[in-house]
Amino acid sequence: MSEDIVAEALKLFEDETRKNSGLQKFYEDFYSAIKNDYKNFEGCIEENRKKKNKHDSNVFCHINHKNEIALEKFQEQFKSIRLHDTKHCDYLLYWMSDKIAECKYNTHRIIWLYNIFQKFWENGICCNKKDSENNACEKPYVIEFDLNALKSKKGLYVLLDYYNSNKNILKNETSEKKKSFCNYVKYMFKLYNNMDSDVDINVHKKYDNELSIFRSNFENEENLSELKIGCNYPNLSAQSERELNNSIMSSEGNFQRFIPFKVELSKYVIEPPSEMDDILKETSSYKLYKEFETKVEAETDNEYCKGIFKEENNHQAEGIEICKKIINNFNKLYKNEIKTSVGNPCLHYKNWVYHEIWKFVINQSEYKNAKEIIYKFLDIQKGKNLRSSNPKNVCHYYFIFSDFIELNSKKEEKDLHDYFKYYHTIYENISAHISDKEKYKKYIQYIYELYKRHKIDWKCCDASYGVDPLCRHYFKCEEEYNPSDLLEILNGAKKEDIKKK
Repeated sequence: MSEDIVAEALKLFEDETRKNSGLQKFYEDFYSAIKNDYKNFEGCIEENRKKKNKHDSNVFCHINHKNEIALEKFQEQFKSIRLHDTKHCDYLLYWMSDKIAECKYNTHRIIWLYNIFQKFWENGICCNKKDSENNACEKPYVIEFDLNALKSKKGLYVLLDYYNSNKNILKNETSEKKKSFCNYVKYMFKLYNNMDSDVDINVHKKYDNELSIFRSNFENEENLSELKIGCNYPNLSAQSERELNNSIMSSEGNFQRFIPFKVELSKYVIEPPSEMDDILKETSSYKLYKEFETKVEAETDNEYCKGIFKEENNHQAEGIEICKKIINNFNKLYKNEIKTSVGNPCLHYKNWVYHEIWKFVINQSEYKNAKEIIYKFLDIQKGKNLRSSNPKNVCHYYFIFSDFIELNSKKEEKDLHDYFKYYHTIYENISAHISDKEKYKKYIQYIYELYKRHKIDWKCCDASYGVDPLCRHYFKCEEEYNPSDLLEILNGAKKEDIKKK
């Protein structure tokens, strides 16, 4: 489990933190003073509440005005334990963010603590103002309020700091520390790739500092090789999924893939059960797919789409309709006009497009002409969906081979992505006694067939490293997600027994 991996690693890093007792003591002293000051304030408020007689005079409660003097004292203490470079300032920001997060729903305390920390930062060595006229800090005061983002940012930073100070850990073959460290390395590299692949510029910007430090360390092949060899993870990569996809497309002529067997294309399709839509219809992903399917009444792009699907045949009207939806949804995505809230809307948009193209080919039985049809949809993108020159912001669907095998694989990726994303919801909804057991059986059996194909035939899982970089956006290799366990539960096995496996 990812939580266990992180917990084990944090225990490992605690020893290193204790070595720097000066920094730890500063945290304890500083926060103790802050808590005492706030405790006095809360005590004053409580005393006023107890006064029921209208003739009783209330005391004016305020935060201690001597804070500035106290802050000066702690400025000196912080200076005395200064670490190399700006590392001490990065750790201070993470610590401040942690402490503000502990306030939870106490809005007054959050605002007060935020202001205390801001004052400390702007008057201290971390701010490093260049001149008296310019009040801006060279290293800005930025508190992360998103707890998940904070864990990810801090996790990357701590890994780098620990590794740079403890490279000898990889030389001990049997060390439990090494095992915990290597598990953490694998987990954090996966997290790094997910963070760096996020196309939402506002989300991506949150991680800029940590991603930049991580990339600068591990784009160096020597550093990366030490981890690959030391942890026996030969597939570690500092490339994001986006960069990997770009490199694959740029070398398309030399790229080879594994096709499990030669078979009539229509028989290669594992038919999705109609029950799947019913099971997942209340999920955020399916609500977004439903939003993407909304008919476009405006005729703005009619002529353009008729130019793409100009052949008069039975599926011309369907092609034009999908074309208009693709352009409309792309524009909504870039204008932030999507109504359904869901993580990674770009990936959902691409999955929806692949599914639409797949249905278009399937409905017309145009397996052999799939390449020609795919090219039409790529032309739509080239002609209309050109919004950003920054590759980090691009949300484009893409094909390497542009044939039905690849298209079908992308449709399967969509269905596997949705299964893994909503696995825990599905798990909670099933048992051997549910009335619609057969509905779930059909769906889980379908997923199990896809799971086997991608895990084994398409080699998505590596015994030592985990998920292959090409599968990261849709597949999970942890055994807890194996659909066969859900089939066992539907067939009468107890959930408690399955968990013990």
